[in-house]
Amino acid sequence: KFKAMEDSLEQAQVNHKEAVYNLERKEVQNRDRLKKEMTARVNTVAAEFRKVSNKQMAETTKRTIRENVSINAQLAKMSEKTIDLIKENDELRLKDKSHQQMINMLEDNEKELARKNNTCQKMINMLLEKVKNLDLTLDEYRIMETDHNNMCEKNEHP
Repeated sequence: KFKAMEDSLEQAQVNHKEAVYNLERKEVQNRDRLKKEMTARVNTVAAEFRKVSNKQMAETTKRTIRENVSINAQLAKMSEKTIDLIKENDELRLKDKSHQQMINMLEDNEKELARKNNTCQKMINMLLEKVKNLDLTLDEYRIMETDHNNMCEKNEHP
């Protein structure tokens, strides 16, 4: 009976070891399966993230390219306008220089004419003074002539 019990105990231990072994094997298999599932899930999520990220990147890149083209067009227009303004500014500077030269020449002419006018005015004043003096002298000569004529007449008709 003791032997049967030992055999039974031994058989129970073997069954128990087998059950523990089977449970440990199932646990390892479950862990392995869970690892594989988690890896697959991570790969799926990463692939979806890359897909969304690439789509957003593509849209962002397209928007950036459109903005870049627009800014380049604006810069080209601004460059053309700047070149036009520089040309206009250069033309205006040349006109201003020409006008300034003309003003300087006209001012010089005005000064020369004012000097000549002043000289002529002095000459006119001097001549007017001479005419006045000559008129006075002429008046004196006329008076003298009249006096002389009157005397001559008196002398002729005593």
